[in-house]
Amino acid sequence: MSGKIELMIIGAQKAGTTSLNMYLQQHPNIATHHTIEFGMFADENSYKKGFQYHYNNAVDEMVKNDKRKSHFIAKRVGLMNNKALLAKLIEHNPRVKVLIVLRHPVYRAFSAFQYCRNKGMEPYNNFEDAVYKNDPSRFKGNTRIQKNCEYLLRSSYLQHLKNVYEIFPAEQVKVLLLEQMTINFKDQLNDIVEWIELPVFDFDISVRFNEREDTYSNAVAKLLSPGKTGKLINMVPAKWRLKIKSVLRNSNTKSSQKNKEKIQLEDSTKDYLIQYFKKDIHELASFTKLPLAEYWPDLF
Repeated sequence: MSGKIELMIIGAQKAGTTSLNMYLQQHPNIATHHTIEFGMFADENSYKKGFQYHYNNAVDEMVKNDKRKSHFIAKRVGLMNNKALLAKLIEHNPRVKVLIVLRHPVYRAFSAFQYCRNKGMEPYNNFEDAVYKNDPSRFKGNTRIQKNCEYLLRSSYLQHLKNVYEIFPAEQVKVLLLEQMTINFKDQLNDIVEWIELPVFDFDISVRFNEREDTYSNAVAKLLSPGKTGKLINMVPAKWRLKIKSVLRNSNTKSSQKNKEKIQLEDSTKDYLIQYFKKDIHELASFTKLPLAEYWPDLF
C-alpha cells in the first residue's frame, strides 16, 4: 500500500456513501476504515495529525496485514463542502481520485435532518423549524455540529461542485446520482473499481448500511454527538474510543421500521424547497451534463 488515499468519497451527506464505501471494501485489493468517516479531514487540527495517525486508529489489523490490499480508500462526506480541506486532500496525494454521490436535494436535506435529530445534534423537533427559522444559536457555538446540520447549504450542490473542479483535474473526479446508482449498483461499483485501475469483482450488495434509526434516549444521543463526548471516554485511546461509542450508539437505537410515528415531509415544505433549489439544479445540470431532469423531474 502506498501510504496515501487513492480514492476519497467526499459527499454528499445522506446519499448512500456509507453503503458505497462498505461495498467497495469487499474487493480483495481495497482497504478502508472501520469508522463511518475517516477522521483526517474532519478539520485542520485533525489533518495536522497526519495520515498514519488516522490510518492506525481507523483500520483493523487484519486489513493492515492483508498484502493484497494495495488501494486505500476513505470517506468524509462533509469534505465536498470545505474548499480549504479539499486543497489539503490534493496536497496529501496529487493523484487522488474523488467520488461524489448526489441525491435529490429536497430528500437529502430531509434525510439529513432526521439523521441529525436522531444523533442528538439537532435541537429542533420538526423539519419546518430547521427550514424556516434555522436559528444558528441553537447549536450553542458548536460549529462542527452546525456544519452537519446545514441542510439547505449542503443540498445546494452547484458551488460545491465548482470548488471541486477548481482544485481537481476533471479526470480525477467522478459524480454519480444515487437514484441512478441504485438501479444497477454492481455495475456502478465495478465502474468505480475500473476507474481506480483494479479488476472487476462480484460484489454482494444484499446487506444495507447506515439505515435511518430512531433513538431510545435523546440524552445519550446528545452525549455521543460530535464534540459532546465526556472527559472520561476521551481518556480512552482513540482506537477503542471509537468502538465504545459505536456500541453505545447501537444500544441506543431502534429500527425506524418499528417506530409507529415517523416524521413526514410536509407537502408545503417540499413545494417550497423545490422552488428554492430549482435555479441551482438547472445550472448544475448544465455544468455537469448529468441527467438530472430524468431522475429529478419535479425540479424541471
